[in-house]
Amino acid sequence: METENLKLALADEAFISDPYKLYDKLRARGPLHSMDRGVWLIVGYNAAVNALLDARLSNRPALFALLHERNHATFVGADVARNLIAFQDPPQPVQPRRLMATELNALIKTRWKLLDDLAAELVAGLKPGDFDFIEAVAAPYALRAMCLIFGLPETDLLQLKIWSEAFFYLFQPISDRGTLLKMNAKIGAFRAYLASAIEERRISPRDDLLSMLCGADPKTLDGTVLVDNAMLLVSDAIENVRAGIGNAVLLLIKHSLAIEDFLNEGGTWVAVVDETLRLESPGQYQGRIALEPIEIGGTVLPKHSVVFVGLAAANRDPAVFEDPDQFRLGRKGPRHLAFGLGSHACIGSNLVRMETAKILEALRRLVPSLELSEKRMEWEIRAGHRWLKKLPLVLKEEHGSDAKIV
Repeated sequence: METENLKLALADEAFISDPYKLYDKLRARGPLHSMDRGVWLIVGYNAAVNALLDARLSNRPALFALLHERNHATFVGADVARNLIAFQDPPQPVQPRRLMATELNALIKTRWKLLDDLAAELVAGLKPGDFDFIEAVAAPYALRAMCLIFGLPETDLLQLKIWSEAFFYLFQPISDRGTLLKMNAKIGAFRAYLASAIEERRISPRDDLLSMLCGADPKTLDGTVLVDNAMLLVSDAIENVRAGIGNAVLLLIKHSLAIEDFLNEGGTWVAVVDETLRLESPGQYQGRIALEPIEIGGTVLPKHSVVFVGLAAANRDPAVFEDPDQFRLGRKGPRHLAFGLGSHACIGSNLVRMETAKILEALRRLVPSLELSEKRMEWEIRAGHRWLKKLPLVLKEEHGSDAKIV
């Protein structure tokens, strides 16, 4: 495939709807492929693991990127990016990551019942007929669950959704200044909103994650560093949770019998969720920058090369996963890479797993009466992500409260 075609494919609707055929073709030729001048894509599992753990591959924005820190005084997005743990290299982000992960995991343990009740409420509200699962359940669950965790008012849900969508443009190539300016305006407003919310917690702490983060070590997590990484956590809790739920429910409907057998044999919903994340990874790749010349898959990449580590491609590598395109519970072997690996692994991974598992469990009794609609599924057209925009389903009339997967 021509490199220019590969470059265009990653943001093409047809590719996003089914990227795996292209990944298979590329992987058969080798683990590393040139996309464009100075840009490379890794599609093999072992090469991806090595790249994610290699300190010579930096997580900072590329020197020529609009989000590079040299632009921090010009673009809000660049100023935010230089504070985010997702764009920092060790040892700089170690302590902030540890603090945020500790506080997040401690708080979600206190929200188990509330998140169960929320999942049950949204599923109970489904009526027979056609509906879009993303609009009816996945999106409102992710948004309202986020509010329960961060202590933000549900009256702000719509605005928080708009801001979180803009925030995730930080994690995909931004090729034009117009997109960057629109993103900047929304991220600037998001930043001001959370700065105000955090200041309120400093004066009057509450039982929520923002208050807990305010009480963390101020030398490590304070000022704009706290605000900007709170934006990261809020956006993750909205977008990645919604995406994980959507992709998991699609597979729940397709593989209900296998899932029921697995659960009856002692399997867990979290294990089900992990297989859905492997097979349908919401994040397609993570970007890295070569700090020096580096050899990957027999090719020496020059300094400053951009490397896209293909998480989704690696998760279907047949050299590592038997029958990788099949939904298979109870798999043996290495972990999937949907959350990344090493110092930049997603700190909200437990939240994604837990919330997705709760929705699947709440849906269990309805599965015999749920089926895919004849309407077309739609995917968000965003390079680097495979998020369902619409998941049309049909709930048949004959469902009952005592129904089980059959």
